[in-house]
Amino acid sequence: MGLFGLPKEIRFTIYGLILTAPDPVYIFQDKGSPVESFSPRKPRRWLSLLCTSQQVRDEAAAVVFGTNCFNLVDTTRNEANILHSFLCSIGSENAAKLKHLCISFPIASTVQHKNEPTKVNLCEHSLRILNLLRERCTTLNKLELYVHNKTFQSIISTDDRSLIHEALRQVNEQIKSIPSRIMPTVRLYHGIAEETTETMQEFGWEVRQGDR
Repeated sequence: MGLFGLPKEIRFTIYGLILTAPDPVYIFQDKGSPVESFSPRKPRRWLSLLCTSQQVRDEAAAVVFGTNCFNLVDTTRNEANILHSFLCSIGSENAAKLKHLCISFPIASTVQHKNEPTKVNLCEHSLRILNLLRERCTTLNKLELYVHNKTFQSIISTDDRSLIHEALRQVNEQIKSIPSRIMPTVRLYHGIAEETTETMQEFGWEVRQGDR
């Protein structure tokens, strides 16, 4: 009996055993190179199954992109380009199958013009990432936001709680605009003020310390 002689549920169980990595799949890209992936304990040639036939590829892709966690966190502010390259490399159909992504917490900065109150805006880099998620990752149901020492520092270093709240409000509005209506998990790898954590929780976000 061939693979397609088995019930669909059993086929998908087989795909899951072969194609679900026990660790996050890290997506990275060196300058001038194609996007690459790495996962410490993924099976050797784990994606070779996708090359066997069109039907296997269609079924298995739902498992690859729907069950694995893809981590695109990059502290060099190249994350938007990496995400764009990754989504282009897998194609629009597979991008729409993605369920679980990890990205850096959106970066915000203060702006003050002469004789005007200080304002806060999300940076273009972060807005581009959020736009890509909204437009292409239409069934995303788990989003992890990593706060590291280069993230959000221009806001965290201020004592103005109203600016911090406004920055977080803007992030919340952007995330709410993603079609799948997700609630993010914020992972803290860098200390932030307790009031900031409380504000995040007020928006319904789950806040965790590091990998806990």
